[in-house]
Amino acid sequence: MPVRWRAQQRDALKVMAIPAYQLKQLHSAESDADKTQAATTLRYHYRLGPFYLTAAEPLPVQLPRWLEDCCVLLDCRPVAVKAASDSAMVWDYQQCQQQLSSAAGKREFWHNIRQHITQQ
Repeated sequence: MPVRWRAQQRDALKVMAIPAYQLKQLHSAESDADKTQAATTLRYHYRLGPFYLTAAEPLPVQLPRWLEDCCVLLDCRPVAVKAASDSAMVWDYQQCQQQLSSAAGKREFWHNIRQHITQQ
């Protein structure tokens, strides 16, 4: 996105003898489409004990409470990895956030974790 200087900003830059540079944009319609497609397919993967977690954005530094509880239960922290294993149980971070908004969703989530841990 090009920088758009307001008139007041341009005037202030002129007074201070600072050039107002503009970046050249040499994008075609194809490259913009490629960028949006790449942005939608980019996923972040994390290993959390026997589970994998995928997200559209990096995990926040301050993990949500449910994820902190998982870390305590599994005695490990999420570790960034290149991709999730095909044979592992994979969670989608955004879906987990939505599921854990209700009491029934929380119950089901923890029940699934307990089942998976006892099967191993």
